[in-house]
Amino acid sequence: RADHGGLAPSEVWRMATLHGARALGQAGAVGELVPGAWADLVLQELGSSRPTGFLEELTSGLGRVRGVWIAGRAVSLQSA
Repeated sequence: RADHGGLAPSEVWRMATLHGARALGQAGAVGELVPGAWADLVLQELGSSRPTGFLEELTSGLGRVRGVWIAGRAVSLQSA
């Protein structure tokens, strides 16, 4: 997971969000944080101070989940 094919972490993120939405024909509805777009979000507390370290933590599930929103509405972590 540490090798991301020479891509910058920001480009890997765009590939997983905006470009993924475009590939599925869903651009404008999902894949970016804009008014009117669907938003399922997870806020994670990460320990790394390096951009590549953040990406490694996100893809390995090491970060502590601090918040969850489904369709833009907060979900209680205690009921999840």
